Amino acid sequence: MNVLCIGLRFRPEFTLEQWTRTLRAILEWEPSLAPTHVHRRDDPAAVPREPWTDALWPELSSRLAGPKPFSWGLEHLDGVETSLDAGRGLHQNDVLIALDKPRGSLVRRFESLLAALQGAAVPALGFLYECQGPDAELAMQGMQRLDRLPPVLYLDQRAAERLGGLPRLRDAPADVHPSPGGLIIELRDPFDAPSPDDQRRAESLAAYLGLAEDRPLSFV
Repeated sequence: MNVLCIGLRFRPEFTLEQWTRTLRAILEWEPSLAPTHVHRRDDPAAVPREPWTDALWPELSSRLAGPKPFSWGLEHLDGVETSLDAGRGLHQNDVLIALDKPRGSLVRRFESLLAALQGAAVPALGFLYECQGPDAELAMQGMQRLDRLPPVLYLDQRAAERLGGLPRLRDAPADVHPSPGGLIIELRDPFDAPSPDDQRRAESLAAYLGLAEDRPLSFV
């Protein structure tokens, strides 16, 4: 099964109202993400698959807007299986969406999600990758440290400024797509094994962005 992961990294600056709108927008964008179960990982007394109730949405929005680290895993297990993980760390909020590979252009689908989030809590960074593929460790990376390039990378305007600004990035050695709030840099299809040409492009892009083995990118 081909499962697409969409990793979103947010600056920890958004309000409860903005997070409420963002969670609502994500479900409107993909209704199959509506959870049936939740694992409140930060609660040692919580069971892994507690039945979900919509009364938990305000608590989740509040946790995302609050100062304390936490991690919740939301799953939809009725028919089509999807998941939506949400949490807060020291330097970022995280939302990780996992769903079956959509039909058509993955970049267009990603753009539609970014457009749906405008005016709410909006991501600074976004990654598309195959959940069970070689890029799965991207789930552990984000604002403080990015030491590998995802197949598809989103940068908002402020993140782009850390790498020379939007005008410079439009000339990056990859397929660059204007997108709501920033731009998307596409190296390859997340479900295709990297070809020698893909690897050369990734090396060129890493050099262009200033990414090296001993010099990860940072956006904090």
